[in-house]
Amino acid sequence: MIDALDRDLSPVIAEQPDPVLFATVSGAHLYGFPSRDFDVDLRGVHLLPAVDRVRVRADVERLHGVLDEAQGASALPDAPTAYDALHDLVVRIRLKG
Repeated sequence: MIDALDRDLSPVIAEQPDPVLFATVSGAHLYGFPSRDFDVDLRGVHLLPAVDRVRVRADVERLHGVLDEAQGASALPDAPTAYDALHDLVVRIRLKG
């Protein structure tokens, strides 16, 4: 699929602020429907500096406490936990910086 794009995407990857562990084309191009009219969707994984990983962990732990308090005060039976969604949200916010 990447050959069909006839575009060099390495500058996009090179401009990322943190090291990229991997990057891949996604969206229409990944599923076999490339078109010159479509944008190119890239997905990847960054390696965050240690200080950012520590900060994210501290934020997640603090917000877990907030969720536990809210769940304890909730009148809902078997209120669902949102730890995984919260972690994902915090990571996404931190990556956007």
